[in-house]
Amino acid sequence: MASTADVPSGPVPITRLARSSAPARTSRSLLLRIGGATGVLGALLALVANALHPHPSDFQLEALLQAIALSAIWGPIHLVLIFSLLLIFGALLALTLTLDDEPAATVARFACLAVLLGGALMLVSTAMDGFAMSQIARSWADAAPAEKASALRIAAAAEDLQYAVYSLSSVIFLGIGIFLYGLTMILSRAYPKLLGWLAVVAGAGAFVVGIAQVLGGPEFRAAEVFDVLFSVLSTVWILVTGVLMWRKARGEQTVEIRA
Repeated sequence: MASTADVPSGPVPITRLARSSAPARTSRSLLLRIGGATGVLGALLALVANALHPHPSDFQLEALLQAIALSAIWGPIHLVLIFSLLLIFGALLALTLTLDDEPAATVARFACLAVLLGGALMLVSTAMDGFAMSQIARSWADAAPAEKASALRIAAAAEDLQYAVYSLSSVIFLGIGIFLYGLTMILSRAYPKLLGWLAVVAGAGAFVVGIAQVLGGPEFRAAEVFDVLFSVLSTVWILVTGVLMWRKARGEQTVEIRA
């Protein structure tokens, strides 16, 4: 049994409290720095790759297959998109882990769950569009005239499948996930509430458009322009959030040095 002499009496010195909280501040600062860097880089790469990716409002499958078959950058564009998504996931995870004020922290955990689930679907959809459709388009382009119709039916089935997976990922990731992160920022004291409202608007819009795409199928491509709009808003939100996270990391590093 420990003696009473081993138990410190009186108030704990402030210097000891500062030293004990220093590792926590270091870990939080590192997470913010990593999240800020991955958020900014991921958002910029996503904006560039999406700008290079065609988003036709008047969809014609044969024209798309021809464009894919002739494109030398179709695969690399989607590889960049996948890399940017992984960076964005890392940024949002860091954001979740560095929020500690309630109820924002609890909402952020549910937002992170939606982002990871929907993001996994989006990775599958992007791989299908970038790599599977590329092979199918080349097979269609090289097919003999008698086999063109069969190749086109295979391409149409693959395109429908990819569209369905993407639409569902848009509902869960860009819709529910981004909306909940916006709600997190509104409830939190750590970030501007206006930034939270931007995410709420982007998430709500993506959710409505995604539901319409899920239920309407590829024939509902008239919503493509709105899908792009809310996707860009979400990406801008991630970019600004990454910048703020980086600044917070520098601020906490300054506090640590002073302590």
